[in-house]
Amino acid sequence: SFSSCVNLAELELDMNHLEIIADVIFLNNQQLHSLSLANNRITEIAAKAFIGVPIRNLDIRGNSIASLSRETFAPLANTLVNLWAINSHIEVIAQGTFVNFINLIMLDLSLNKITAINSNTFSSMFSLATLFLDHNQIQSIDERIFVQMPNLQMLDLTENQCANRGFFNVPEIRDEMMLALRECFDVFLSETI
Repeated sequence: SFSSCVNLAELELDMNHLEIIADVIFLNNQQLHSLSLANNRITEIAAKAFIGVPIRNLDIRGNSIASLSRETFAPLANTLVNLWAINSHIEVIAQGTFVNFINLIMLDLSLNKITAINSNTFSSMFSLATLFLDHNQIQSIDERIFVQMPNLQMLDLTENQCANRGFFNVPEIRDEMMLALRECFDVFLSETI
């Protein structure tokens, strides 16, 4: 626990062989805005790990987290700005995991094992500007997810399996998705379509 470090603003715990992030471990760290847990062996982040902590930048890349849940990330909905979850072996993003993340600008979920993106996975993410979903195993994306991302400027879906399932070949889905992405400056679909 870091309870005695009440003025702690940034904490880097990279490459420490951590396996579990326990409940309320950062509870007394009211100034903690940047937390890096990169390249550990984390398989579980407890549901109350981030309660009461105003984390803006969270790096959990290079771990072994099979799924992301709403309960774990909900305490960060009003504060999180950047989340790096690259190469973390993520297979499932639970329904509503990132609902109402009003300040999240950048979300990097690249190099994981995600197979599907459901309609309310990213609901009401009005500030999201950059979304990396490249190098996953995505076979289906609910086209409605992009409607609630009016500020999305960069989307990377490179190296996924959407085309193998005919996703982009259905005109209604493709057209609705492209309409939702009309403000997006960069869309990367290499080896996807």
